[in-house]
Amino acid sequence: MPNPSALQRAWSRIEPWLADNAPADHASLRPPANATDIHRLESALEIHTIHPDVIELLKTHDGADDRYPTVYQPGAGRFIPSRYRFLSTHEICERANGMNRQLAEDDPDSTMVGYYWHPRWVPIAQETTTCLLFIDHRPGPTYGAVGELIEGDHAYLAKWPSLAELLTRIADSIEHDAPLGRYTPQPTGGRGVSNQRRIC
Repeated sequence: MPNPSALQRAWSRIEPWLADNAPADHASLRPPANATDIHRLESALEIHTIHPDVIELLKTHDGADDRYPTVYQPGAGRFIPSRYRFLSTHEICERANGMNRQLAEDDPDSTMVGYYWHPRWVPIAQETTTCLLFIDHRPGPTYGAVGELIEGDHAYLAKWPSLAELLTRIADSIEHDAPLGRYTPQPTGGRGVSNQRRIC
C-alpha cells in the first residue's frame, strides 16, 4: 500500500479533531467525488489536468455543506481561516465559469488577466462573501500554490505554497491551539469552528 501523501496525512489529523471538537463541521463534509464528477469538472474548466492536490481533496470530500447559516452567524463547514468553506465539484465549476464570464465582460482587452482573475485559477473555497481561495494552474513557480481573491480588491495574494501545506497548517493550528496567521480556530459548542481573530 502506498505511503499517504502530505495532504492525506493532514486530513487524517483534521477529521478526528473535527469529529471530537466541532461535530457540525465534521458532519458538513460531503462524500468523496467520483471519477465522473472530476472528469466533468475538468471538461467544463477546459483544463486538461487539474492539479493532483485538488483531485485528492475532492476524492476525500466533495466540499462541505454550508449548514445552519443565519444572518449573524455563518454555518458550519467554515473551518478554514477567515471562514472559508471547501467547494464541491459543482460549485467549483459554477464559481470558475462565473469569474471567467465576468473577466471577459469587464476586461475585453485582457489587461487584467492574472490580477482581476485568470482562467487557470481553480477556486476551491469561498468565504461568506465572494472572496475565494484558488489553486494556481499557470505553469511556473506558482503552479499549485493557494491564492486568495479579496472581494472589492481583486488582487492576487499568494497565501500558501500548496494545498497540502494549507491543510498541514490547519492541522497544526487546531491540534495545538496555535494561531494560523491572524486567526486561531476555536470550537463553538459543537456548532462549528469559529476562527477567532488575534490582533497582531
